[in-house]
Amino acid sequence: KKDKAIESITTYCSISSFISNTKTTKTKRHRVKRKKISKKTNNDSFKFNDYEYKKFKKYMKKHKTSIIAYKKESNNDNIQWQKKKEKQENNARKLFEMYEISYLSKDKHKDEISSVIHQMTDFIPRKYLKPMIQQKQENNTICNVCYCDTADYDDIELVQMQKYCNHCMICNECFVKHLNINIRDDENILPWLLCPAFQCKAPIHIDLLLKHLSIDNLYKFAQSFINKNLQRYSNSYWIQCPDTNDKKCKFGWII
Repeated sequence: KKDKAIESITTYCSISSFISNTKTTKTKRHRVKRKKISKKTNNDSFKFNDYEYKKFKKYMKKHKTSIIAYKKESNNDNIQWQKKKEKQENNARKLFEMYEISYLSKDKHKDEISSVIHQMTDFIPRKYLKPMIQQKQENNTICNVCYCDTADYDDIELVQMQKYCNHCMICNECFVKHLNINIRDDENILPWLLCPAFQCKAPIHIDLLLKHLSIDNLYKFAQSFINKNLQRYSNSYWIQCPDTNDKKCKFGWII
């Protein structure tokens, strides 16, 4: 009959039948086995599986300390370690002598504090004490901080850095404020008060500090510098005041 619907025959097949079945053969790479060469080690080297490590663990439990103290005790017979220890002791004694002058002086004199600051320069790291390369000085009269023209004023002039850098970019008023803020906030004291120029790590010369700082700020700078350096030797030589009631006490003694 015409009314009967013509049945449609559908066939299903996978897509893989239309794709060629050519398999790519992968070549296996054979790794060459090599002999492991044993590293040459000295008899004095510290290993984690030997007798020295077990001895170190016993030392740690007994004294409740760290590997640094263990190495210090084991290096007592070493000549280089003894020289380093003597140098640290001498530095601690020098700092303690300056500490007494800066903290216990009754009458503040500029001559007294200037001699202390001259001794403090021995504790500046050598990498900061590189002499400057002589360059041509630019005829600049504008301060890079307050942007005032020093040519228009009689009492304002640019501060010329000495010895370690050749910058001349800040007026004397801004320079004094820069020093006073660092000393007041007790920041950027170590390794020394540095040049205010951008990314300049040259220390400010002593003559400029003695010229532009007041006597009180010179004593404050010396006290904070000496105290911070003494804290480096706190584990062995310097003992700070153990008073728990007043945590601001910066006094102590040396052993």
